[in-house]
Formats: sequence, C-alpha cells, structure tokens
Amino acid sequence: HYIYDTINQLRKRDSIFVNEQGFMKNFEIIHYHLLGTVFANRYNVPFDKKNVKFKSEKEEEMYRNQKMREVFRAHKGLYKTILVDEIQDYEQYWVDNINELTAFDTELVFWGDEEQNIYKRDEVSEGNIRHRCYTGLRGNWSRIHGSHRVEGDIGYLAQAFQKQFFRDYLDNEIEPAMDNLFHTKPYLSYHYYENDEFDVEIIHQSLIEIMKKKKLHYDDICMLSNKVELLRKVDQLLRQKEAYQTVTTFELEEEYQMIRNKIEFKYSSDIYNPIVRDELKNKLYPIRRTSKMRFWMESGKIKLATIHSYKGWEIHTEILILDGRSDRNGTTEDDLNTENLLTPSLVYTGITRAKKNLIIFNIGAKKYHKFFQEHISD
Repeated sequence: HYIYDTINQLRKRDSIFVNEQGFMKNFEIIHYHLLGTVFANRYNVPFDKKNVKFKSEKEEEMYRNQKMREVFRAHKGLYKTILVDEIQDYEQYWVDNINELTAFDTELVFWGDEEQNIYKRDEVSEGNIRHRCYTGLRGNWSRIHGSHRVEGDIGYLAQAFQKQFFRDYLDNEIEPAMDNLFHTKPYLSYHYYENDEFDVEIIHQSLIEIMKKKKLHYDDICMLSNKVELLRKVDQLLRQKEAYQTVTTFELEEEYQMIRNKIEFKYSSDIYNPIVRDELKNKLYPIRRTSKMRFWMESGKIKLATIHSYKGWEIHTEILILDGRSDRNGTTEDDLNTENLLTPSLVYTGITRAKKNLIIFNIGAKKYHKFFQEHISD
C-alpha cells in the first residue's frame, strides 16, 4: 500500500508507472501468499488434497510446500527483475520458491533488516557473523548503513537502541539521516506507567495535546501497539467521545464483543477455553484481513495498527504504546498470544516507524524503561 500511495503521487508526472487509462504498467506489486494463489489459479497447478490422507500436520505441511514449489517453478522466467523487501520475515521455503522464478537473465534483489526479525525466523551463519536473513544466494550482503528516512533525534534513539539490545548485530548499525535546516526539530516524549496506573483516557488526552501543539492533520498520525486489545479501546474512545474518523488494521471493539459473547454463550465457557479461543481467532481472521486490505495512508483519518501490521510503513507523528502487562491479567485473546510479547525486535520496529514526532507510552515494560528514561529528555 505504501508503494501504491507513492506511485499515485507520481501518476501525473511519469508515464513509466501508468498507462493512458491510469492503470499501472510494467510491474506488479504483490505479497508472497497472494502471488502463490494467483499462480495456482492462473495456470491450474493442482493443489487438491481431498483424496490425500496425512499421518501428521508436518506431513500435510510438506505436501503443501511441495505443491507450492511446483506452482513457482511453472513460472520460471516470468519476471526479468524481482525485488523482495522485508526478507527477514520470510520462511526459508518461501525464499526457495522465489528463487525458482529466476532464469539465467533474471535480476533478483533482497532487502532485509535483521533487527526487525519480529517473527523470530531462524538465524543463518556467514563466517563469524550470525544473520536472520536467509536468501539461498551465494556471496555476502551489501550493507546499507545510512538512513534516508529516520533522521535527527529519532535516528539517534534507534541507533542507541541497537547498541544496547542488538550487540551481536552491530555491523548493521544505523546512521541517521542528516537533518534538513528547513525542517522543524523532531519531538520526542516518553511516559511510563505501572500496570494499575494506566487508563486509555491518557492516550486520548495526549493525542489532543500533540495535535494542537504541532497543528497536525488526522492523516499525519498513527497509533501503534503490540496488543490489539488496547488499540480497540482507544479507537472506540476516539470515535465515540471526539467523533474522530479512524482507520484500523483490526476489528472494532463493538464487533469483537459481539462475536466473543456469541461464542462464549455457544460453549457456556470463557476465553481461556481453547475451543472458544480457536473459534474466536477463526472468526476474527477474515475481518482483520479485510481491514488490512483497506488500510491506506492517505485516508484522511487517524490510523491505528499493531506493530506487526505496520511494518514497511512510516508516519509523520507516531504514538507508540508498549503494553508490557502480564499476558494473563486481561480478558481477550491478546492475553494468551505470545506474538504480542515485547521483544527488542518489535520495539525497534515500532521506534523506526516515526519520521518526525514520536510519543512513547510504556505500560509496565520495565526491561526498556531505563533506556528510554536515559535517552529521551521529555
């Protein structure tokens, strides 16, 4: 979506990107899973497993991987140039499948940031250096140290975070972009709350203050967190109390409560019952998938997203909420989801989404409190 937005801005100036009807030409932008689906549907590569019996989930996964390999191999040489971003998020067999698309004259380029390995992919070795980015290619990585996006105080904050929490990967140390003399100085703010001190009204008041202080438009602001539960409540407060227009990568709080109540009533049980939790997850999945597809930067609305969902994006002003509260003290599916744990990779990814202003709220994540307290004066 970020690339689409950028191309739309160039649409009237450069015919390389669009044809006379305004449609994109000469290239295709697509994520890995959709690419495999398109290939399978377009060329009718067999994917049917109805008559196949599996002894285990691992055997079924191996079968699907084999069929997907056939799908990609059938399209060898289709693209002259293949550019793959966020390679640290890819499973090894995804990368192997992409390599199947290459012919002798194909240009294949991978980009990755091992500090943003939020899905905890397996590490690979290159000499004495450990990496989290598998490519299936020979040779060494070309390292990009200079940042063209993260500048000033936010860049130096990200650099300091690397030094403290990614000591094994300091060969990737970021170099902040130079400040433009005509730009306003970035604004950084840090607030720490113990578990029982925090209330979503605090976020609400902070948003109003930063919008007035910096004279911001809705389009300039995004709220990120590691937990959907908290973001849903903030979103509901903004819509109901201020009548703000918002766009999210997840369901509304009203939707969530309705779905959850129906499932708990159906099984006469609560969210800690694995059956209830699994069915709730299955019901929420298509809603979140649709929400992510309609999540656009230039929507004219305040944006709310999980850090996972916002990878690859950037925003002028970011409110980052690090929810370090116990995974057993709440009442939603978030409380039992280990993906929501605040790993250094997840926090670093959150920090580096901000272009100009960054306001951080830390709720009980003591591991990071001292660092932010020392590096952010406000």
